[in-house]
Amino acid sequence: MQSISVSSTSPIPSGFLRSTLLDTQRIRQILDSEAPIVLLMIVVLAWVAYKLLLRAVSRERHKIFQAHFKNLSLHAGLAIALYAAYSSLAWASAEGWSSPTTTAYVGLVAIAWGLAVLVKSLRIIAYEYLFFTSMKAGVPLLLVNMLTLVFSLIATAWYLTSIFRLDLTPILATSAVLSIILGLALQDTIGNLFAGVSLQFDKPFELGDWIEVRSGGDRIVGRAEEMSWRSVLLRATTDELITLPNRWLAQAQIINYAGRSSPPLRQQSFRVPHTAPIGVVKSALLRAFTGQPGVLREPAPAALLMETTENFLLIKVFYCVEDYGTQFSVGDRCLEQALLNLREIGVELAKPQLEVRTEARPSN
Repeated sequence: MQSISVSSTSPIPSGFLRSTLLDTQRIRQILDSEAPIVLLMIVVLAWVAYKLLLRAVSRERHKIFQAHFKNLSLHAGLAIALYAAYSSLAWASAEGWSSPTTTAYVGLVAIAWGLAVLVKSLRIIAYEYLFFTSMKAGVPLLLVNMLTLVFSLIATAWYLTSIFRLDLTPILATSAVLSIILGLALQDTIGNLFAGVSLQFDKPFELGDWIEVRSGGDRIVGRAEEMSWRSVLLRATTDELITLPNRWLAQAQIINYAGRSSPPLRQQSFRVPHTAPIGVVKSALLRAFTGQPGVLREPAPAALLMETTENFLLIKVFYCVEDYGTQFSVGDRCLEQALLNLREIGVELAKPQLEVRTEARPSN
């Protein structure tokens, strides 16, 4: 009888072994090349650009950079320590005092940490570029986070394909199906994300601008504080924080009061009787608005006679404020001083008049 032997283990293709085991030669090539020097030069470039180009930025921006450079210096120090440990183990392995496997794993961690330092450095450089091109106000975190995500994905893909020899084609094919499922489940989140991107391209406002958002019967006024993946944060004139979804904001009407070409223009109306001297009243009103803190000298306030009725003369004072957010406090001071000036010249505001007529009925 002919016997048949069955092996308990199946032969493993050599290609599978090459795709799953570490490529120690590739690790050695990366760490023994100029890659660590180039990485160090990028870190130094980020620091030099900050010191030379962004010395005049605001205190808040300096705090942002100080926090980022503190984090970067910590990770760079750990990367240098790992590289030094790899170099020592590589020398010991060449002398037969250390295991090549241990050296390869330390080199693997060193490369991963170096990529993290690279992404953090590129994030800082992105901050520097955006701050340099937008010196007026802050930069939305949405832009920086998207750039950081792109840098991280590229670094991760390079790490997997270069070190582990993984073929990402099947993963990308599977992720295409997964992205369809996630897209259906996260319609609102994705809609807010792309709406935020469109707002960045259109730039109807910048961080720090006072804006008014109108949609249907809703009217919201506030100062743009921050823009994230999902929403825009506004600070109202009464200091409340208002969160508006990017998707809703992109479909609304946005009025920008920042005054990039002209300052915010305000007006105040005064009704005076016909007997009041118009020239004296105008002078008294202008003295109340001119020189007040928060009121611009150029263009200067102007008092104009706008309307005449049977009961009063309507005079409007037009003036420009430095900051839209202080318009109510500035208007309060100006109005109080205007009433005092009118009383000094003996002029009172017109009072509403009601005329009642009686007609006698003829007797029968």
